[in-house]
Amino acid sequence: MRYTLTLLGQGPSKEGCPFDAETWATASVLNDKKWRDKPYSKIFCFDNLETKPDEKAGVEYAHKHNIPVVSTHVWPDRTEEYPLEGVIRQFKTNYLLNDMSYMIAMALYKGYKSIFLWGVDQGPDYIYHVGKSYTTFWLGVASGMGVKWHLCPNSILWVYSARKSGVEDCLEKNGQKPFIALNGPRIKGTLTKLFKRGSSEKPTWSSMSGPEQGL
Repeated sequence: MRYTLTLLGQGPSKEGCPFDAETWATASVLNDKKWRDKPYSKIFCFDNLETKPDEKAGVEYAHKHNIPVVSTHVWPDRTEEYPLEGVIRQFKTNYLLNDMSYMIAMALYKGYKSIFLWGVDQGPDYIYHVGKSYTTFWLGVASGMGVKWHLCPNSILWVYSARKSGVEDCLEKNGQKPFIALNGPRIKGTLTKLFKRGSSEKPTWSSMSGPEQGL
């Protein structure tokens, strides 16, 4: 049985990733020489390499070091076909856009029971924020399946949404600690704190499993 998996994106919160479990990464991560000499099981690429030089560099490095390249595209750079038809059949949806949404969906399809996410920030640049709803959708699917997922310290996946919507300012004016309230099943406790730059407070993991989970 597949159990623990690490999914690695290129966001700044990837710093500190321990590589203590099977690790899948986006192709752009391997564009950074600092992150190349790591034990990757697979890398994922879904974009046109001619318009994405960072991903092209990552794919080229993967080929040289025999790291499987997963994609939905039928092109020579792909060494492993993404199980798109199987994912859609099992989950009855094709709500997929950014690399991380595809990666989480495949992890669930393959039966992993615990997923650690590093470098998954979906912001602050708009191009990354566009993919946020897709990433969080599949985390919701994971929770519904009882799969444990863990968002690494310092990720702004939740924080960015709160700051953009003005939630942080509203709560601070009322003397409350910032938090994110999710729709649907009740979640006990604080999902994640919003850390300001220069804060000395140590960040913590955000975790969820099933319909109700203390954090």
